[in-house]
Amino acid sequence: MEFQKTYYTNVLALADKNYAYWSHPTYLYYYVPEPIQLHVDTDRPIYRPGQKVLVKETAVTRVPQGFKLYSGKSAIAVKAHDANGQEFFSYLKVPNEMGSVTTEFEIPTNRSIFRGSAGGGAGAQVVLTEWNF
Repeated sequence: MEFQKTYYTNVLALADKNYAYWSHPTYLYYYVPEPIQLHVDTDRPIYRPGQKVLVKETAVTRVPQGFKLYSGKSAIAVKAHDANGQEFFSYLKVPNEMGSVTTEFEIPTNRSIFRGSAGGGAGAQVVLTEWNF
């Protein structure tokens, strides 16, 4: 869960017993990033119906020095949905010692376009293009 907060203030300046406000308020924004990030890789960005999608998802934990591999025991989900939002593939597995999960699935031939997502809301997507011969 992200923690973010926005504040604004009117600045009062003082110089030689003279006071003045800035012409506009000053905004302060505070954001705490997620403690775990998910990175998704596929063997290519565009697929045809009937082709196999190879997916690798790597989890990293944020530490003060940067990132380290995820060593927790929570499972990572990989899901694929068609254009109507119907799920046709789902995979849930605990990451290995390198913090990653790999899987593969075939794109159904009876669905024209789909978007896949991985992890708890990670922004990775794979797009299927419709081919007419």
